[in-house]
Amino acid sequence: MALECLQETYLKEQRLVDGKLFPLVFKPSLENQTISLESSQQELASSPLHVFNQNREFIEHKLDEHGALFFRGFPLHSASDFNSILEGFGWRNMPYVGSAPRTRILGSVYTASDANPNVSIPFHHEMSQVNSISSCWFLFLSLFGIGITQIN
Repeated sequence: MALECLQETYLKEQRLVDGKLFPLVFKPSLENQTISLESSQQELASSPLHVFNQNREFIEHKLDEHGALFFRGFPLHSASDFNSILEGFGWRNMPYVGSAPRTRILGSVYTASDANPNVSIPFHHEMSQVNSISSCWFLFLSLFGIGITQIN
């Protein structure tokens, strides 16, 4: 099932897991390269928030099928933009539990780490200290080239 507003794309880091691409990667289709989060009424059907809300069932199906989704090239530039997408899914939010220094930016958006960028953080499992784990995580990278987050 292909959607006009989402186009599959590829990353060299993708791999096959049980015959499925991991993660499955989407970018805006060519018609939607200039979309913005705060759109006029005319542009509303092309906004990222509209794209995610209108295709929630498709996105949830692909997430279940592939285990991870990566959205690249959508005009989300701030914590507010990202939080709007999170709220649009309507999933239950888990409170942050852990010992890593993090700051709540807005709503469900936290910093990944407030540690000095020169500090190397060893590979670890984010949910090792909680009693019930989340079925879904959202990560947003706003500063390219700073830090690495692996999904395994």
